[in-house]
Amino acid sequence: MSPAVSIVIRARNEAAFLGRLLAGIRLQDVADTEIILVDSGSTDDTRAIAEAHGCRLLTIEPERFTYGRSLNVGCAAARGRTCVFVSAHCVPVNDRWLTRLLEPLRDAGVAGSYGKQLPLPETLPYEQRNLLLGFPFASGRRGSQVSFHNANAALRREVWDRFSFYETLPGLEDREWARRVLTAGWRVVYEPLAMVYHQHDETLAQIYGRSYREGVALGRLDASVAQSPARFVVNYLRGVQRDLRFVRCYGRPWRSVVELVPQRFMEAYGTYRGVKASAAEIRRG
Repeated sequence: MSPAVSIVIRARNEAAFLGRLLAGIRLQDVADTEIILVDSGSTDDTRAIAEAHGCRLLTIEPERFTYGRSLNVGCAAARGRTCVFVSAHCVPVNDRWLTRLLEPLRDAGVAGSYGKQLPLPETLPYEQRNLLLGFPFASGRRGSQVSFHNANAALRREVWDRFSFYETLPGLEDREWARRVLTAGWRVVYEPLAMVYHQHDETLAQIYGRSYREGVALGRLDASVAQSPARFVVNYLRGVQRDLRFVRCYGRPWRSVVELVPQRFMEAYGTYRGVKASAAEIRRG
């Protein structure tokens, strides 16, 4: 018997959080599931933890890894009618996470859904603001015109058969997928009650690297996006302004500003450099 739901997890050296995620999945009130872990060269206990929890293990070579390719590998192996994506450093908030994530797909016109992500207390300050403002506490589910986030998402396998993820993008593969799907007449829904805790424990260099990759992807997806030194400064200062407003409105300690300022700088600078690199790549043909 094929499961109704295939949960796909991308992982590389995720031993710190993976066990908690898998334990949270086992507590869900949706029993007819399989868990597929797509590993891209872990050297810690990631694979052993996955095996202990009964996951199906797939391997992708690190040098061939892209975010889109790993999702496609997982979806291709999935036996369920629905594919669920969850980041290896997420933990479901409660045992109704999966049910609520799947509910929007009862509507035949909905291609995919994505849920709310909450920061943990130890989450970096800049990421706390990104998560709390990027995934709002809404009064109910709503249609999305531009967003989809595969750290906590579900989609119909039949839709993936027609619209697989682009494998050459270094980031933003989920937003690009949503754009094609929306253009084809499907809908994507944000379900705020499908909640997970999402932890990013990044160094400043890692913040820069992630932002750079996403900047490259942004430039490829929208050639009209312009970046200049002046635009970088404006974007950074606006980001700091929003951070200060966030600290005040959410009652965060003012000492967190000392962390926020360099974190926001690396995010803005990485995006700036990534978009510029993409533009240079396009000019070279």
